[in-house]
Amino acid sequence: MPVPVPGPVAGRRWAFVVGPARTGTTIAAWLLSQHPECRILIDTAMVKVLRMVLRPPVAGVYQVDMKGLSGVSYLEYAPLAAWDRQFADDAADALMRGWAEQVRIVCGDPLVFGDKDPSYCYHWPEILRLWPDATIIRTDRDRDAAVESLMRTRWWLFGKRESVRRSAALRVQVLQRAAVRDCPAAYVMRLEQLEADPERTILDMLAAVGLSADGYPMRAALLQVEKGRLS
Repeated sequence: MPVPVPGPVAGRRWAFVVGPARTGTTIAAWLLSQHPECRILIDTAMVKVLRMVLRPPVAGVYQVDMKGLSGVSYLEYAPLAAWDRQFADDAADALMRGWAEQVRIVCGDPLVFGDKDPSYCYHWPEILRLWPDATIIRTDRDRDAAVESLMRTRWWLFGKRESVRRSAALRVQVLQRAAVRDCPAAYVMRLEQLEADPERTILDMLAAVGLSADGYPMRAALLQVEKGRLS
């Protein structure tokens, strides 16, 4: 017998922010979460649970040429391989969606609720299988700028600069391909666009998830964008 899967709470919506690292996923999630009726988690325990439950991409969806990458650890790029595992079964679906609804309630049961993580570039098909009506906000950025930003993070402080640059460039490139390919994003937020016209970009993101600007602390949000602390 099929395992009953909890349905969405009436009137409540799900939203996910996906995009390569250093393209603005964090600030996009933070800006959306400033709305009183929206909460997008940022790299929290929900991400870990999704990673445990969601299967790797199906064979042939995302592949990458591994030649010349002897300095790249296999564990770091294992998700880039083409795997043949199937999607989660009905029982896993019921567990995941039921658990996620409980997380939502703990977080105050906002009208729009979701999560953000760069790894979702690989897993947006499974996310839409679990939440078919979810809204996806995709972030993007100039590739060279993303690579330079990634190289300044703590994960890339060791090793020869050119080797690190090559590894970082590959990571950003593959994530960009994975995020772009057939991903039905309701809105694409480019970081350069946010910097050039932050208010318009914020309003467009809110509209994409079905929210108005009523009650939104626009002045505080614009100040945060100007400071650039979350970019």
